[in-house]
Amino acid sequence: MNLAWKILGIVACILLAASAVISHLSRDAVKQEQALAKRGEANLAATRKRAIEADDSLKENTQAIALAETDRDAAEKEVEDTTAEEAEYTAEIAAREVDLAQVKKRVADIKLKIREIGSIEKLLADIKNMEKQVSDTEAEITNRDQKLRIAVEKVEELNKEIDVFSDLERRQRKGQVAEDFKANVSSVFPTWGFVLLNKGNQDGVYANAELEIERNGKKLGRVYVTRVEQNSAIANFVTNTWSTGIIPQAGDLVTRAPIPELTSPTQENGEQIIPSDFNAGGGFENDPRSNPLGDPLAPEEDNAAPSDDPFGGF
Repeated sequence: MNLAWKILGIVACILLAASAVISHLSRDAVKQEQALAKRGEANLAATRKRAIEADDSLKENTQAIALAETDRDAAEKEVEDTTAEEAEYTAEIAAREVDLAQVKKRVADIKLKIREIGSIEKLLADIKNMEKQVSDTEAEITNRDQKLRIAVEKVEELNKEIDVFSDLERRQRKGQVAEDFKANVSSVFPTWGFVLLNKGNQDGVYANAELEIERNGKKLGRVYVTRVEQNSAIANFVTNTWSTGIIPQAGDLVTRAPIPELTSPTQENGEQIIPSDFNAGGGFENDPRSNPLGDPLAPEEDNAAPSDDPFGGF
């Protein structure tokens, strides 16, 4: 009987020790969950702030486009005015040339009369006067020619400025970055299918732009710009361009993706088509809890730690 009591006492001690260990582990788990909750709240606040800054950036970009269009219209109006002025100069030069021909003809007639009549001194004075008129007319024509050349050069400069404005407006509307565009991945969010770039609209990044990510000269896949801020941008993965298990990393090089032919995802009018699996309201249509790069995540449980959604679920 005493042996049985001893055994029960030993078992009770073991159970008490196990209970103490389990209690200690549970306290550590609670602390970890609390830390994850704080980090999630911080990410939510930061993301909301970025959303506000993105809206402000969009307004600034819209105002910049409107200003560029105003400048373009003003430049076109100046070209029209300069062209009209050039036409007036050309017509005036032609009239002066006619006058010069007439003066030369009169000089020739006077010289002929000198040989025919005796009033030589008067005729010589008339000749000198006519020759002065010829000289003045030629000088005026030369001056008009110089003004005409200046006007032509000004028209060429204005046309170049119009071409620059037109190209900028075209790329902004089509979402096309410059051919020599380069940026880097600053953060990667594979769970939510997007990356954060270290350049924004100040560096020529536009919404709807399709970009290519590469590492050490090897192309990894493409991303699609969905949100642009002044100095950063968010780009979603174009899922059908990524191989399973390939994940971008911070520091990877980002360049302009090749412009596809008309039979590729572009319309005949040259505007780019949004990828078929992209939903403007919430990214790609696939399950947001699945990694678009092919690494499935564990399902959520009721007592799981707070989500690491960088947008806080809104």
